[in-house]
Amino acid sequence: MKKYTYPDISQWSSICERPTFDLSEMEGKVKAILNEVKEFGDQSLFTMSERFDGVTLESLALDLSGQNFEIDADLADSIRTAKANIEMFHISQEEEVREIETMNGVRCWRKSVAIQNVGLYIPGGSAPLFST
Repeated sequence: MKKYTYPDISQWSSICERPTFDLSEMEGKVKAILNEVKEFGDQSLFTMSERFDGVTLESLALDLSGQNFEIDADLADSIRTAKANIEMFHISQEEEVREIETMNGVRCWRKSVAIQNVGLYIPGGSAPLFST
């Protein structure tokens, strides 16, 4: 991680600049991967893991329970700060369930409900974020 301490204002634009590239050349490759997944399902993920990462998977589930990871203290502080900010943001979105009676005997409400399991792939690219 590259750190900047009180950089000169003239550097701000270049520091905040993200690398770019022409996405059109990637489109064909991504379409081929998506088509393969549509056709062969999870089996294609095992195949692609070997092809792209050189890793033979036994399962698509990841279990990190019981693992002990050593990380830099500054990074750990950054992660804790990001976690606190993310939690504060999402806690502020909690809503009280309010019922209304739209007509005699008809009660309506909106309620957010957590789901049991979900699988996501969120590409981090050149700027991976703790929130992802």
